[in-house]
Amino acid sequence: MKANLFKHIELLLKTNSRYLSEDDKLLKAKIYEDAMRMDKQLIKILISDDLVKDVFFINVDGVLVFDKHKFAKFIDSKEFLENSYTSYTNKIGLTSGDEFISRSSAVVLDFPFKDCYLGGGQLKTIKKDKRSSLMN
Repeated sequence: MKANLFKHIELLLKTNSRYLSEDDKLLKAKIYEDAMRMDKQLIKILISDDLVKDVFFINVDGVLVFDKHKFAKFIDSKEFLENSYTSYTNKIGLTSGDEFISRSSAVVLDFPFKDCYLGGGQLKTIKKDKRSSLMN
């Protein structure tokens, strides 16, 4: 089902030239960017198809809401990487759970004593001789 859905979405997205490279391959970064920005053209393409609408849209009191995170996860899946030999995305980076932290707005650099100033200093000058500087 998911493989068929991938091919179905691939054909659907190829109808819009803004998502195609010069050699007619899908531009995943552009599709991802437009999904995160909730681009009207992308939403229109996706909502026009009943199968895609059932998978990536949620009906809330008669209003269809696009699940952009589910769509982004689908884009990052193995099926979207045609020449991949792994089940993971073709990307190196830090993750939190199963999501890259670069795609999350809830990333905090945390370290001890961040609420105070730690002054450091050297009490005496230590001179290095030539032999010790060569070892470092």
